[in-house]
Amino acid sequence: KIIDVVIQSDSTKTKKSTVEDMQSKIVLSKEEQELASKYRRMLRMSIPPAAVRHKMEQDQASYKVITTVFPEEAKALERKQLNKDTARSRLTEEEQEIASKYQKMLNMGVPAEGVRH
Repeated sequence: KIIDVVIQSDSTKTKKSTVEDMQSKIVLSKEEQELASKYRRMLRMSIPPAAVRHKMEQDQASYKVITTVFPEEAKALERKQLNKDTARSRLTEEEQEIASKYQKMLNMGVPAEGVRH
């Protein structure tokens, strides 16, 4: 039961809006638009995306700005939250504690097959 919940992220298929739909729903303030423009400019200047992302973290950029500049992160964050919500509803508190250890392994990049064994 715990394994199924932890590993489900690769096999769960749910209805999700497309990246374009998510972006069209995001409304940025003028300040947020300026920030997003700054980060996009950095990307156009061939600054590595990881460096731009790091700068966004330093600047404490809002979720809306991050998902506007990096739409793929919005999808990943949505998937991660959905998996957490689903897992919490199916496991007891004790099972959630056990599962959290394995979820951390997945978050660190350990392949699902390695976590399963």
